[in-house]
Amino acid sequence: MLGTMGLSSSIGLGLALAQDKTVISIDGDGSVLTNLGTLPTIANNVADNYILLIIDNGSYGSTGDQPTYAGKKT
Repeated sequence: MLGTMGLSSSIGLGLALAQDKTVISIDGDGSVLTNLGTLPTIANNVADNYILLIIDNGSYGSTGDQPTYAGKKT
C-alpha cells in the first residue's frame, strides 16, 4: 500500500469486516500519523479477525523518508 498515506489500516479493517479470514495490516508510524482517525474507527468496529501491526521506522515512507517525531521524544 505504499503511497496510500496511512490507508492500509483502513483498507485492512474493511477487508476484515467483509470476511471471516484473518487480515493482517502492516503500517509504518508515519502512515499511522497521517491517518490517526482510523485508530478510533478500528477500536469501535471490533473485528476479531483483524491484526494491525505498526512498525516504528521513524519515517514517512510514502513521501521520501522524511523523519517522524515518533523516533524522537514521543
